[in-house]
Amino acid sequence: MPDSTTTTDVLQTIFIGGQLLLLSLAAVLGWRQLVHAKDLRDAQTRPFVVVDLGSSRQGFFDLVITNIGSTMARDVTFEFDPPMVTSKEHTDIYELKAFEQGISTLPPGKEFRALLDFGPSRFKEELPDLYRVKINYRGDPGNRPYSEEMDLDFGLCWNRRFITLRDIHDVYKQLEIIAKEIRQWRPSIGSGLLAVSPEDVRKRQDQAERDLEEYRAEQARREHDAAEEVSEDEPRNK
Repeated sequence: MPDSTTTTDVLQTIFIGGQLLLLSLAAVLGWRQLVHAKDLRDAQTRPFVVVDLGSSRQGFFDLVITNIGSTMARDVTFEFDPPMVTSKEHTDIYELKAFEQGISTLPPGKEFRALLDFGPSRFKEELPDLYRVKINYRGDPGNRPYSEEMDLDFGLCWNRRFITLRDIHDVYKQLEIIAKEIRQWRPSIGSGLLAVSPEDVRKRQDQAERDLEEYRAEQARREHDAAEEVSEDEPRNK
């Protein structure tokens, strides 16, 4: 039987195969774009809870928990490996409800901060520096479970240099000193400080003038009485 396949048939077959291949590639790329778009949307609408070391005062460590995501985080729990240990003079973090029972709701942008330890005491007792923290929680979309793992490394904080910054607490202390000093002010001679109005100054000047006049009058009376006594004694002496 003679072969009836022509060059046109071969080219048409190749062309159709190429189209099918292109369509398959387009379908794969489209599917991957959809998956990427879904992942991006989920990332933009999910909670994201992180734990880090912070410092609200020089020398002190705070444990800072923050939801940096855009939706609510629920049933947030923490696992430390090894278990977190603090110096003897500070509170055990497992006594705090957030670490003993977890945080039921953590809104987006919300920060939970707790005093953790005092750096010099921790360094002196040679406590572990590195801790692995596992954070488990739920959130959108669909109350989905999430789990994050991150390191807390105290070693990154040793031998750092600090600049002393003044804050509202320092202002309060200075105001207490000023208030204590003001309470000691008295209207006395030779010490103290008293702020008075112009009217008070005028009244005090008038009072001082009256006191001076009374003093002068008293002195004049005494001198007059003394002169009369002398004049009465003179005839007796004669």
